[in-house]
Amino acid sequence: MIGIQTDSLESLNFESDTSLLLASEIASRGYKLFFFCPNDIYFAGETISAHGHIVDLDYANHKYQASPHIADLLDLKLVLVRQNPPFDLGYLHNTYMLDILESKIPFFNKPSAIRNTPEKLSALRFPNYIPDTLLTNQASLVMSFLQKHKKIVLKAPYGFGGNEVKVAELNSAANINQFMQEHGFVIAQEFLDEIKDGDKRVFIVARDILGAIRRVPQAHGFLSNLGHGATAHKTSLSPKELEICENVSDFLRAQDIFFAGVDLIGEKLIEINVTSPTAVKAYNALYDSALEKTIVDMMQLNEKNG
Repeated sequence: MIGIQTDSLESLNFESDTSLLLASEIASRGYKLFFFCPNDIYFAGETISAHGHIVDLDYANHKYQASPHIADLLDLKLVLVRQNPPFDLGYLHNTYMLDILESKIPFFNKPSAIRNTPEKLSALRFPNYIPDTLLTNQASLVMSFLQKHKKIVLKAPYGFGGNEVKVAELNSAANINQFMQEHGFVIAQEFLDEIKDGDKRVFIVARDILGAIRRVPQAHGFLSNLGHGATAHKTSLSPKELEICENVSDFLRAQDIFFAGVDLIGEKLIEINVTSPTAVKAYNALYDSALEKTIVDMMQLNEKNG
């Protein structure tokens, strides 16, 4: 039986969700699926268990049947950690609990690796590849940064999916102060005009660069997330983008990250997504592919995972 820690089953979308796509591929190989949420796990006796559901997926018809079940996580062959951010105290607590089992069963991605690879902050490890960036909780520094660039993007460090992201211009001082009051530390980056042509989501699995899509925002928009109305298009990587991804891939291998989605704008590194990388279904539709098969192959389900 394969464990999948994710958000509630009711919240998952057959049209777009990568977790359901991976689960369907795993089930096609003869494995039972045990879905559970982060809040479902508990430590008792000598191990960690979870209240969840054994799920029978009918992926083609976008249906499932779920039967309540309690599982000792040590009885699972492996666990996919796929819940969405925000990376808050509850998320952090969950990684610490799963750490107890990390040496005993395989995790994709490993809880400790997710914890140690914050998605927006990890890009700062590559200063030569990122846009001009400021990370601070001081409003005066953000205002000076805005004066320098005239137009900037503000991000909450632990948000996700294009949420808690704002554009600020010279007449936006009040909005900046409000954003900083809400989030404390913020990431400010120069606004990249290239976003009008979209960003690139690059899929990296077990260090291999498997492919990419271009996500184009809505007219007059700047959010390239498909969940915010962006559209997906075929793309290729320039030599510079390939160089960036190869360096990020080496970093991911050192961090023991199995599956990541790397985001690029105008040959600049923006983000390294490791919690629940998505957009695989959009890739498949564009390239008449089945990327989930390659990802599951690389989990080596039939091998002895240690």
